[in-house]
Amino acid sequence: MNTIALIGRTTSKPEYQDNGDYALAKFTLAVDRNYKKDGEKVTDFIPCIAWGGRARFLSNYVGKGQKIGVVGSLEIDSFTGDDGQFRTFTQVNVRDITFAGESKVGKEEDDYQPSQEEINNLPFDL
Repeated sequence: MNTIALIGRTTSKPEYQDNGDYALAKFTLAVDRNYKKDGEKVTDFIPCIAWGGRARFLSNYVGKGQKIGVVGSLEIDSFTGDDGQFRTFTQVNVRDITFAGESKVGKEEDDYQPSQEEINNLPFDL
């Protein structure tokens, strides 16, 4: 079983792409650890990707600093770069999204918090 659940804040508005065949949204989630190191909180910055309706939802309703919860699977890919170096890349493939609080940076023009009715009428399950 490969399941990961995270709660954190988006570091920027999700990067949305739609070429007609598929839609995807890439974003980074800043997740605080449960402890401090030398008196400072420790934060992990975790790359995430969502597809289809979830990608459109993220693009329309999630902005920078939004606190969200995601559930998905951890993917680790590897490749050889142009310089011949072997590299690995880790990301979370998101399958569920939940609002977890207000935006830390406040409301901006493109930051919109949907009503519960709008969420209930989405054509897919969050």
